[in-house]
Amino acid sequence: MKLLKNSPQGPQIAAGVDRAYADFASLVEGLTAEQWRTPTRCAGWEVRDIAGHVTGLAKDIAGGFSQTRSGDQQAAALRGREPAELVDQLRTAAKSIVGLLNGREATFWHTSGPLPGLDRAQSSIRLWHDLFIHTDDIRVALGLPSERGPGLRASLDDVSRRLDEEGFGPARFVLTGMDGEPEELVFGAPGPETPVVTVDALDFLMAATGRADPASLGFGPEMNIYRE
Repeated sequence: MKLLKNSPQGPQIAAGVDRAYADFASLVEGLTAEQWRTPTRCAGWEVRDIAGHVTGLAKDIAGGFSQTRSGDQQAAALRGREPAELVDQLRTAAKSIVGLLNGREATFWHTSGPLPGLDRAQSSIRLWHDLFIHTDDIRVALGLPSERGPGLRASLDDVSRRLDEEGFGPARFVLTGMDGEPEELVFGAPGPETPVVTVDALDFLMAATGRADPASLGFGPEMNIYRE
């Protein structure tokens, strides 16, 4: 096993989650009615459903109920809201969440988080991943280019750890298109015969989250962390 270097740490995580919420809100608040109803690559969800899920999850976390509703339930509860109303609710909840993360001692990040088996650092990185991938879902649906930056690294950190925990592999990847030099990911115990798959980091993320077919990289559905 070999995961990414430079996993996000405390202050980076807090700043990243803050920026991710701000970017999502800015993307959504000015959408037209037609854009609001645009289908996305998330099965059965329009742009407004992704926005409802992100906002509903933020409200649940801020209220201390982070695991009480599914994404579909969060989306359905807010499906009839307009962008401006949803963004107001999102910004209020995000301010509360970020306030809980800012200025924390290093020990805080290693205490048990709200998600079973994860400390507060990894729980927060998973939230950051959710924000990054759903922002990209909306950007792609609206014909906008994908973005990268720290959010991509956070998403890759979370997804690669989940693949490793699920026993994915043996597999070896070299990820390109990140900040800096290409980085190697190793899952399981690959042997000399295990091919090295060189792939753009964003394309790896799409395959690992079911937004692209893992077969394009030579793998089956076991590479998709969201598989049924």
